[in-house]
Amino acid sequence: MGSKPRVRMITPIWGTSYIDRWLGFGFASLRSSDNIPYLNEHCEFELAIVTKSADATYMQSSSRFKDTMSGIRVRFILMDEFFPRTGQTAYGVPLTLAFAKGILDLEESAIGTYVILMNADCVLASGSLKSIAERIDAGYAIITTQSIRAIDGSARAHLLDMVDRNSGILAVEPRELMRLVNQNLHSTVTARIINEPTVVDSTYYHQIFWRISDDCLAMRAFMLHPLCFRIERIMQKVLCPVDYGFITEFCPNGQFCVLEDSDNCLIIELQDRDSESHWLRVTPLDRTLKRRLSRVAREIAAHAATWTTAEHRRSAARTIYFHENDLPSDVGQRVAPFEAFMDRLLARMPPPVSHIRHFQWLPAVQTYRQDMVRGGSSAAVTLLDDPRNIIAA
Repeated sequence: MGSKPRVRMITPIWGTSYIDRWLGFGFASLRSSDNIPYLNEHCEFELAIVTKSADATYMQSSSRFKDTMSGIRVRFILMDEFFPRTGQTAYGVPLTLAFAKGILDLEESAIGTYVILMNADCVLASGSLKSIAERIDAGYAIITTQSIRAIDGSARAHLLDMVDRNSGILAVEPRELMRLVNQNLHSTVTARIINEPTVVDSTYYHQIFWRISDDCLAMRAFMLHPLCFRIERIMQKVLCPVDYGFITEFCPNGQFCVLEDSDNCLIIELQDRDSESHWLRVTPLDRTLKRRLSRVAREIAAHAATWTTAEHRRSAARTIYFHENDLPSDVGQRVAPFEAFMDRLLARMPPPVSHIRHFQWLPAVQTYRQDMVRGGSSAAVTLLDDPRNIIAA
């Protein structure tokens, strides 16, 4: 038997109300069978919470937090320097910086360590983290997947009712969780089901869905979540968003896989009903499905060509299935038109753009620095201190 793999889960979270909600909901699902308990048994596991100093003090003094974390090795990493003293800034850049600091905090033990990047607002089905450990044992250095969105409200209420009152654990099997998602599919999902006539569709497709059956969706996604990867080299400066190039920077040569079946890994995001509604529109009139697919292919290719990186293109070449019952016996035949559609779309696109000096990242960093100055803080955040993060005059 070899030594256990070193695994650090990194979760940025700040604000006492969010922390309380996370402990009783998102993290409650991570405590279910074959999630963190499995990693704790089969790996050298550590939970790194990246937060503000006041929030760290709040958690360390909380009996509820101590009870919830019983048996888990926890490390606090402070991120006060990523926020202005007064006022606010958009969360995107600080979130990326938080994940990076959670990795760099490993210092001399970083190389060879697997990091799991876990957003605090995710709910996981039981067994999802066991699938990561199994892929690590199989030799994969990069393990990705994608979440699926459901409408917040009734879905959250239903899940909260399932939290065990004694243990505080939210244990839900993948198909049961997927059944709840299907009953509450978010409009940003339904608008991107390209083979299903809808009143509303999307002007932005980082995810593309295909209806397989009433209870089953296939997905291709440019932006897979960099769920877990092994550190092969150190990135001293943050040069891109976490889902645009972190894998490329930290693990450029690792063997890549996707958790492609919701039975193995299911992560859901609960979103307000109107979240990202600015990406939606009334569907243009297409007289046939063939014409609709032709139009959508042109639109996706033209838009995605402007922003997708090599990491995004690799991600979009893999199909993920979300289902609440057994996959149809002829699923290969049913998904073939979708895979042909995506393969043609990817083939017609020009070479990917670089994740360094990305046109979406540079303005975000510039705005973030301006927010820091307005809030009485220095714009010279060490992790961003690189000429490649500056817009040329």
